[in-house]
Amino acid sequence: MGKQKHSVFIWLLVAALVLPLAGLQGKTASAAGEGVITSFSDVSQTHWASKFITKLALQEIIQGSEGKFSPDNDVTQQEAIIMVVRFMGWGDEQPQGEVILGPLAASDWAKNYVYTALKHQLINMNEEQALLDEDENWGEKPASREWISRLLIRALGEQSAGADASLSNFSDANTVSAWALDYVKAAVQLGLLNGIDGKIAPKVTVSRAQMATFLSQAEKYLDAYQPVVSVGRVASISENAISITPENSDVEPYTISSAAKVFRADQNVGQIRLSEIEQFDLVYIIHHGGQAYYIELMEEAELTTTEGTLAELYLADGIISLNVNGTPQIFSLSSSTSITDMNGNGMQLSELKLNSKIAVSQDPYQNDNKVVLIQVLEVPVNKVSDAKWVKQENGQVTVFDTVSGKEESYAVAESTQYVYGTRAIEASQLQKDDVIRYEVTNSVVTKVELITPVTPLLETKEGTFVSANYDDYLKTYIVNMRLQDNSLKAYYVTKDVKVTLSGMTSASMNDLVSQDQVRIGLNQNEEIVSIEVLNRSVEYKYQYTVRYYDQKNNRLLVDEYNETLLISEDTKLTAFGTNVSFSDAATYLTPDKKVDLVFTGNRLIQINISNKYTGSINKIDTVGKEITIATKDGRTMSFNWDAYLVVSIVDSTSSSVHNLKIGDEVIIALDNNNKFINQVEVKREKVFTVTEVNVSGNRLKLKDAAGKTQDLYLSSTVALTNESGTAVTLSSIAAGDRLIGMYTGYTLTELRKARISNGSITQVNTDAKSVVLKDYSGTESTVTLSSVSGLTVGDRIEVAKDNTGLILVTELTAEEKTFWKYDYAADVLYVKKKDVNDTNYTYNASDDVVFTSGGVSVGATAFKDGDKIKLYFQNGVLVEVAKL
Repeated sequence: MGKQKHSVFIWLLVAALVLPLAGLQGKTASAAGEGVITSFSDVSQTHWASKFITKLALQEIIQGSEGKFSPDNDVTQQEAIIMVVRFMGWGDEQPQGEVILGPLAASDWAKNYVYTALKHQLINMNEEQALLDEDENWGEKPASREWISRLLIRALGEQSAGADASLSNFSDANTVSAWALDYVKAAVQLGLLNGIDGKIAPKVTVSRAQMATFLSQAEKYLDAYQPVVSVGRVASISENAISITPENSDVEPYTISSAAKVFRADQNVGQIRLSEIEQFDLVYIIHHGGQAYYIELMEEAELTTTEGTLAELYLADGIISLNVNGTPQIFSLSSSTSITDMNGNGMQLSELKLNSKIAVSQDPYQNDNKVVLIQVLEVPVNKVSDAKWVKQENGQVTVFDTVSGKEESYAVAESTQYVYGTRAIEASQLQKDDVIRYEVTNSVVTKVELITPVTPLLETKEGTFVSANYDDYLKTYIVNMRLQDNSLKAYYVTKDVKVTLSGMTSASMNDLVSQDQVRIGLNQNEEIVSIEVLNRSVEYKYQYTVRYYDQKNNRLLVDEYNETLLISEDTKLTAFGTNVSFSDAATYLTPDKKVDLVFTGNRLIQINISNKYTGSINKIDTVGKEITIATKDGRTMSFNWDAYLVVSIVDSTSSSVHNLKIGDEVIIALDNNNKFINQVEVKREKVFTVTEVNVSGNRLKLKDAAGKTQDLYLSSTVALTNESGTAVTLSSIAAGDRLIGMYTGYTLTELRKARISNGSITQVNTDAKSVVLKDYSGTESTVTLSSVSGLTVGDRIEVAKDNTGLILVTELTAEEKTFWKYDYAADVLYVKKKDVNDTNYTYNASDDVVFTSGGVSVGATAFKDGDKIKLYFQNGVLVEVAKL
């Protein structure tokens, strides 16, 4: 009894000392980085309790010594008291006098915490004294699992949690002390205490790491988190910042410390990447001074998303109305609702535009079901712009907008208008790359206006041609015709009208006759752009011999025709391309004169006296002295030469018929009687490099592939054109440009800018008459030629071409050598001599010479003494050095 009386005295003394004391407010979290413990040297990241130790250390619930935590050491009762008191948020409560604990011996640094534990009835003086052995130090005594269970359950106020629990699953349940049984049951029921190999092990001591685990698992039963803890949905996240929205609170922004630890709630060992956390995930953050040091992913977001068109926006009420598949739906917003544009950038609610296509996301875990995210998917477009037509399919129009420089697609409506000038057209009549102007209203195309079609988009009408009158004021024709409905209609004719008369290569308005059945094509302004004669064709008879011309009776007799030909008032007479009056016809239609006759049906409509014919040679008969040519309109004509024949070919001063080749484009000039060939002028092309331009003097200095130069005065007889054959001025030509010179015989008729490609042939397609050319950068392209005869893989060629389809190919000659050295200062290539008499071992290798390996430019530095090489020449000039 003496011992009991002494204990009561001590307890009354302690109570007298401590009961009047008031608890102090919790201290403010430390500034960023100041005193923040993020790791211990003896707790690795892979330690099984690293997550829990880190979590409690950052909440200042546990501390170490000299940077160590000693996780495997037993936790003493006084250490456990300190941890639990801090865990409950009572760590700053201080007594206002000396603490006397009687038999509960404790270290000085622990006494205030033991006092707080007594105050909050976590421990009881008599209970603790009863468990002490003689001379046992209460504070330094290792804490057992059952003792920790009682301490923690009392702190949480969960004494009743184990009322219906059972320990029957544990083989040593009967070893639990009677005083601890209800607390152990509660700890097991709450998931704070787990078995060890099927045993509850109530008397086993608890390590410091295990104590950290108990407390971390108990955190969910607290009424409130520590002041340094925030839990909420992620509003935004980046590599160095995170903002969260706690429930019923404003957004809280934090920078992410470089020492921050990132974990998952359902994963105890090992960290995760920050990138695994996404917007609206539920996270737990421990922060100090605005910096996040611990981030735990508690729950991944499972948002419900609805897409629709924004119909109404009520800013003051925080409400939006969406049209969802034709049905209006109302959504409520909160002050923390995030809004992003189509690029994912943040924007204000007031910036939303009606008729935008948006997606609203709601968090099913929030009771108010308010929208947490609005994403703009598509902003309504309202504009008028210029574009090129691409296509229309599946209710969508796609155009290449020339203002934005990219393809754009929009919906079309049943009421969308398609027009061309003053007339309506169908969308199916539009072709790719047609130039258009289009109107978009709320992202729907409402009008498409065809401006310039790729090919003429014509409205066609048929009828009978009546007459054509030339309007001197408007400088154009007016055609009168009777349409199929018998109405008489007059149309203006465009200046470049195309007249088609079967059998005539260049028909004009003058070739139309009254009562012709015609089909006309009208442009958007109802002007005639084309006339096709339907009921008659034209037939040509070449080189007929005049026997007799009866001027009085307008009759012509030719040897090749069995009857006399009637010359009507519609018949025309031309001599060498010039119209001639029939009053002067006798001068031209003399006996033995060769003439060309043009018929339509049985009517003679034209007599032409020509002495020049153009075509390509398809036969040369040197015995019969006959040359046969094929004209562009498909006719075949044969001509004979007499004793003497002049053949003119550029760069050849002594050409003869033996220099002509099948396929040559030629102009055949006849003698005065149009009977025998007088001269054959061969059309040839040459590639020139411009070395100097003199605009004021209207002169060009040119160098051909052979290195021959000429100073050319650009007379009016020489056309200067771009790649498309359109006339350009001399000022558009610069030194270094490549020009294709077009010759008829010795006469230069045109200089046309050319695009030059050099490289090696990697493929020859005989059937398609094409080659694949790899240039010195390694890029391959297909070149279609008139012939691939003689070309093989590996050959080097130069290709000069323009936009009209003209292609000139020059095959380079080659020599195999052995590389010695390259003189960079003098731009001289040295190769090894074949023998002592070899004098051909140096070559000029200017900047124009390309050094290649595998057909790709590599530079001279890639070559070394002894390398086998091949030299390629164009007309004797070195252009490539290739490593073999």
